[in-house]
Amino acid sequence: MRDVRIALIGFGHVGRAFARLLLLKQYLLRERHGLNPVVTAVVTAGHGWARNDGGLQLSALLSSNSLPEGGRPPAIGSLAADVLIEVTTLNPRTGQPALDHLRQALEAGMHVVTANKGPIAYDLQGLQQLAAQRARQIRFEATVADDLPVFNLLRYGLPTAKVGLVRGILNSTTNYLLSQAARGVSWKEALAEAQRLGIAERVGARAGYLEAVGRLLPEQHGSELHRPKRGVALVDLQLAIEVCVRRVANVGDHGIVFA
Repeated sequence: MRDVRIALIGFGHVGRAFARLLLLKQYLLRERHGLNPVVTAVVTAGHGWARNDGGLQLSALLSSNSLPEGGRPPAIGSLAADVLIEVTTLNPRTGQPALDHLRQALEAGMHVVTANKGPIAYDLQGLQQLAAQRARQIRFEATVADDLPVFNLLRYGLPTAKVGLVRGILNSTTNYLLSQAARGVSWKEALAEAQRLGIAERVGARAGYLEAVGRLLPEQHGSELHRPKRGVALVDLQLAIEVCVRRVANVGDHGIVFA
């Protein structure tokens, strides 16, 4: 049995869902894989932090709206962790501070896992190079399609295949809004419910991310991202649906093309 020390950065909807899943699946991790997950740190930007190098009680943290410690959190490089899981809020303009979180963790010798599109959009190549230099792994399957095996399918299931086209709605937000619109729900109501569920992201957050994803496919190196000609100012339901439909993307020999 091997302990795997985990530092969790971000403890909102996604972070808490991960913590609950970890509690639910810890038995299987031990029995099937010989791994004992030990969360040693949980750090947030505005709701405090918690650290215990011997292991935190996740159930106790989940029962509270805030973490026990206040003030400046410990530096990421000082955390006692083998894996850093980064699930902070997306910043579509710079990818920060998530990008620095991943860099600091890799430099400290941690593997990193993220559900944050920002760092992948802004510096995927740099992060992969840093991970290779430190002999560590970076994984980001949860950044697209709600953790469906998109990247792992390409990496492990189709290692010698040439990918000609990947088409689909690559996020739950768009899919949810379109589904609600089809049921006759107003745009305002659908968006409010999506925000309540914690699945609504800022508009326009995926263009750079999709471009970075395109570079993952060997045949698409150097390809151009074709952005939609129309803006993304969502004024009413009709325009919202039109823009959402335009966000269905084709990833193929000519780069990433919005339908």
